[in-house]
Amino acid sequence: MAEDMRVSVPSTVEAESSVDISVEIDSEIKDFGTLTAVIEYNVGGSFIDDDLPHERSAGGTINQGLTIQSSTNWTPDGPTRNVTISVLATLEYSDGSSESLSESTIVRVEEGDEEQVTQEFGTQNSTAESLSEFYESKTEFFIDNISYDSSAPDSVAAVENSSQILFEYTNPSISVDSGARFVKHELVGSETVRQKIGQEPLEITVDGACFRDTARQIDGLRYANQGTIRGDRFDGSSIDVQFESSSTDPLEDGSAVSLTETNEIFTFTINCTEVL
Repeated sequence: MAEDMRVSVPSTVEAESSVDISVEIDSEIKDFGTLTAVIEYNVGGSFIDDDLPHERSAGGTINQGLTIQSSTNWTPDGPTRNVTISVLATLEYSDGSSESLSESTIVRVEEGDEEQVTQEFGTQNSTAESLSEFYESKTEFFIDNISYDSSAPDSVAAVENSSQILFEYTNPSISVDSGARFVKHELVGSETVRQKIGQEPLEITVDGACFRDTARQIDGLRYANQGTIRGDRFDGSSIDVQFESSSTDPLEDGSAVSLTETNEIFTFTINCTEVL
């Protein structure tokens, strides 16, 4: 049977806070058919909970199917990182047949609240005593809160977690150009006065490396209205931007392949402007 499962969980969560993971399964079963489901929840490859078998029955020939809803609670801990949440559903039908469904999504876990992150990373230099300690305490770069305009195709805007881009290599090069706006007043019989009237938005360039699927998400930024980029480079560890342009190129001709990840690697450049 044609079954559909959807997993809902926030794209970014805070360590030590309670997070709801919800699942909804749509079934086309009808004509007084019965469906029994067992749902298993895993976080980072480790089992955290399951939903005991429960049975649902369709109401009759005019019934267009039934829906099973399930949820569990998860409290993340540990340092800032990306975590994969996966759900496995085993479905058994009254005619003796069965089916398995699986769905996974990536969640960003942030250590501490935003004020603590700002105090630790927003304006202070690193106090790490070694290179490994420096990278352990570094806020990994990612993009979230991406909104798309109405011209965005379904292949870009309607996919799972389209509002965020998580990077496999999380320490790209970030360049920032800043400036102020001035006007000049030429006074007769006196010197020219230069008056500051405000500041220009920051112009930001991000250069890094990523895998092919992430490169496809970067290509889709041409349809984006704006988003939030996050990293230690910015005050408050984040900045709202509009995406001006982006480019993705194979690392080498013919596409380089990571020997450990067995995946094509691309270099990318994202040019964006601060939203004031």
